Amino acid sequence: MTKKRKITKQQYERAKRIVSEYEAQFSLSFVRGAFFLNDLEILTGSISVPKLTEKVFDESHCYMLEQLINERISGLEWCNVDDAGYLSIAFYRATIISDEQINTVIECLNAL
Repeated sequence: MTKKRKITKQQYERAKRIVSEYEAQFSLSFVRGAFFLNDLEILTGSISVPKLTEKVFDESHCYMLEQLINERISGLEWCNVDDAGYLSIAFYRATIISDEQINTVIECLNAL
């Protein structure tokens, strides 16, 4: 018969914390499904995505989105969750957002 190793209090607390973090990720109301043109607000020089609030979209998501967009097109200025509380994507010197920029943003959002 093999002897079972006892778990320390510290190991137990760490495992408990990991389990609670794991369970918490499922309580977020992340937008499921695909993004389409009607999910975007096209503004002067930027695109907003009201579905992606700061509750479900953070800096790490913005960084990944920036990387995806920059791989496909140039001219991205920034991507962040702005004062309005949802995702905004701005392009350098773009007064009119092109179809290519819009389509790229939609493709990249769906790729995340």
